[in-house]
Amino acid sequence: MHWAIEKEDRTDSDPTGVDGFVKRMESELRGDGPPMEGFHFLNTPMDMLTFTREIEDEIRSREQGADLYVGFQTAEKMIIEGKRYQKIDQAGAKVVAFGQGVPPETVIPSDMQWVTLERSTTALANQWYLISTRPTPIGFVAWETSAEDRFAKGGLSEPGKMFKGFATNDTRVINAIVSHLEDLNQQNLSLESARTALKTQLKTPIKKIMTLTERSESVLMKLLRSQAAQLANSNAAELILFELTAASYLASPYPEEDRSKWIRILNERDLMLFGRSPIAKQLNQLETSGISAGAILPTTHGFRHLAEWAEKENIDVIIIPFSLVDPGLLERLRGYSLRQLLENTSKQVVVVDEDGTMWHANPGSLPAGDQVA
Repeated sequence: MHWAIEKEDRTDSDPTGVDGFVKRMESELRGDGPPMEGFHFLNTPMDMLTFTREIEDEIRSREQGADLYVGFQTAEKMIIEGKRYQKIDQAGAKVVAFGQGVPPETVIPSDMQWVTLERSTTALANQWYLISTRPTPIGFVAWETSAEDRFAKGGLSEPGKMFKGFATNDTRVINAIVSHLEDLNQQNLSLESARTALKTQLKTPIKKIMTLTERSESVLMKLLRSQAAQLANSNAAELILFELTAASYLASPYPEEDRSKWIRILNERDLMLFGRSPIAKQLNQLETSGISAGAILPTTHGFRHLAEWAEKENIDVIIIPFSLVDPGLLERLRGYSLRQLLENTSKQVVVVDEDGTMWHANPGSLPAGDQVA
C-alpha cells in the first residue's frame, strides 16, 4: 500500500483524492475478506477536533498500556499541544508523534518519540491524525485540502483552512496504518543513531558546509539537501549549494560583462538575475527554515574544481550522495567520484546513503588532538 494520495486517486467529483485513497486502501487491505466496517466521514474541522479530543481523553484515562500515533503536521503545532500531551505521556501511554521540524527538547514529553518528516502535502504521515491500537482500536485521519501555500500553517479557524477526514475502528486499517508509521519511526531511530555516531567523528567548530544540488528536484537531491540542512542547523552553520548543472564545456553560467565580480557565493537575488530560479527557490526554503545559505555556479566539471572552491571559502564539511561513491563511467570521466574528491581535498567529507544515513568518508582528516562535535 502506498500511503499517499496518488494522481489516480483524484477525480472530477473529488479533486482532493481522499475518496480515491480510501477506496484504494479498502481494496488493497480487504483482499478476499469482508468489506471494511466502522467508517465515518467527518465534515468540519470542529467535528474533527471534537473527535480527536475524545480519543486523547480516552487514552489519558487509561492505565499503562495505551498507545497513540499522532500527526501534528509541524513541530510548532506540537508545541501548542505540549501541555495536553505531557499529561498523556504521564498517564503511561506510548506516544509516537510526527511532523515537519523538531520541537525543543524542553517541550517534548520525556517518553514521547518525535519523528521528523520532510514536507509533503500528499503523504498520510504529514497529515492530521490520531491512531490507537489499544485499549480500544480507533483511527482518525484528516487530509488538509487547503491551498498548497497554506498547508500546515495556522489554526483550524483561519480563513481557507480545509480538511477532509474519516474515522474508523476497523482493525485492518488501524493495524496497517500503525505498521506504516512504525516503519517510519524505526527509520528515524536508525538515522538518529547514525547522526549521533557521526557527531562524535566530525571536527568542530563547523561553520560552513557544502553540498551538491541540481536545477531538477530529484528525490536524491532533496534527500541530500535535507540531510545537509539538518547538519547545518544543528551546528548553526552556513550551507553552500554547489550546482552541478551549472558546469558546461561550452558556456559559462556567468555573464560576459564583469564576469570576475560574479565568481563568488551567490544569494537568491543573484540567482534570479542569472535565470536560475530553481536554485533561488532552494535557497529561499533554507533561509525560511533559519539556515544561512548561498550557492556556487561552477565553471568546470569535477570534484577538483569543487575542492578549490571549498579551500577558497573555508568549507568545513563537504556532503555528497552515495551514488558518487562508485559512480558510472560518465560521472567518473567528469571527475565526480569519492576517490577523486578525497585525492583533491583534506576537508571532512560526509556521504549520505539512500536511506538518509550519513557517514564520515575520511575520518583520517581529523588531526590528532582536534576537537570533535
